[in-house]
Amino acid sequence: MLPGLRSTSTIEQEQTALRTTLRVSGVVDGDLAREPFRVGTPELTVDWSGVRRITSRGVAAVIDAGRLPGPEVAITWTGVSVALVLQLGMVANFAGRARIASFFAPYWCAACHADRVVALETERIAGPRAPAAACPACGGALHFEELESDFFSWLEPQRPQGP
Repeated sequence: MLPGLRSTSTIEQEQTALRTTLRVSGVVDGDLAREPFRVGTPELTVDWSGVRRITSRGVAAVIDAGRLPGPEVAITWTGVSVALVLQLGMVANFAGRARIASFFAPYWCAACHADRVVALETERIAGPRAPAAACPACGGALHFEELESDFFSWLEPQRPQGP
């Protein structure tokens, strides 16, 4: 590991009779705690918005953790950070059977010379195209920072299939 890149992730958990919510933050690596993913509720929501980075061992840990909830548990991912969205397009079955409800996308503001991340709802994305977005600081148009075909490649398997 490189000096100064200390790997840490935390998981906060909330539970009701029907849903367990996990909030994951920090750097996801091979030491990701997997036990919180083993739930006894019918729904599991995992909020990934606090994840800054994921390592290759972290990818394996996320896949392993996603196998822990029983088949009767409906799994939803929310606030999927850019670091994890990039893995969705590169790693087969990265999200397992989880439904991705919302995620963040990288944009650039030419007027402010600043990187921006924009929260997007999966069901509102029409295809493998980045939606228009405005800079929250100056109101100017933001420019999408990734190759749309690569960044949004994971969307098709998420779409409901017709009869």
